[in-house]
Amino acid sequence: MSKNIINSIVITNSQICHILLDKKSKYPILKGISIFDIVLTNNTLIENAISEIASNIKKNKLTNLVMINNKILKYVFMFQDNETSGNIRIELLNRFKTNFDISMADYYIDFEVYEKNKKKIAFVAGIPKNLLDNLVIHFQRAKFKLLSLETELNSLKRLNSIYFKNSIIMNINMKEEETIFIVTENNILYLFRELNFGFSDIIKFLSESLNMEPNDILEKIRQKDFTYENYPLSEAIDRLTIEIQRTMDFYNNQYRDDPIVKFILTGKLLFINSIEKFLSETFAIKVEKFNPLKDIYIQTDFDDFDSINCINELIGAGLRENG
Repeated sequence: MSKNIINSIVITNSQICHILLDKKSKYPILKGISIFDIVLTNNTLIENAISEIASNIKKNKLTNLVMINNKILKYVFMFQDNETSGNIRIELLNRFKTNFDISMADYYIDFEVYEKNKKKIAFVAGIPKNLLDNLVIHFQRAKFKLLSLETELNSLKRLNSIYFKNSIIMNINMKEEETIFIVTENNILYLFRELNFGFSDIIKFLSESLNMEPNDILEKIRQKDFTYENYPLSEAIDRLTIEIQRTMDFYNNQYRDDPIVKFILTGKLLFINSIEKFLSETFAIKVEKFNPLKDIYIQTDFDDFDSINCINELIGAGLRENG
């Protein structure tokens, strides 16, 4: 099996999303995509979805897997070099166990450690064993070969490092029901925050404010008919701007010498016309929209990419270098 052809699969509580990515040319080729609605506790739905993916791809079973689940524990620790003595792995595991008050026997733990300006920064994630073990059984039955397993933060960080080298950026990735803030520089993950506020909340606010049906609001947004001068978009994203400021304040308190130089907007924020101008003026910082599909050749009949809630994570995982 060629390692240039990778299955990238994202599993959430309610969906399994899959892309087949061919990386052997200058620009990756997206050769297939599929979405399955599931219930994570329903083994039949999961097995059917994985089996259907397997039946469509035949030989190329090499897979990078991303899990997005609120049962996965994630944390970023930052400490000075002189704060640790001896084995950093033991130090991190002890901090993680204390922070979440868990039994380590119930979790698979993985971590990454970065160094910057005499600081050590570590991202630690813990996946419940019963959750992962159950999913692995389905993949093994379908003869997938799992090359990697990561959280959505790892795949988003990878995208940032590929397209925004040597800059400290804050990626604001909005989905239907939530928004993730992630501050990165190359391979370093400085911090992340998860906000229970997403695109559906913006649509709901605008619908109620303007006395319009949500579908009509969506249509106007997609046609770029909305502008800040004519509609209450600034009010609709008021909670988002508050949380951006809180994230900036938290970051600046932790990392005073390394300022964020740019916001990168991804996910559902791509739909909102002129939001980059509004945020740039509000925070006096450069703001850029980024669509990871822009440098990918699409070789599939699938055309409803707007409906995919995790395209950034899918592509970020697919672009992982597998040795």
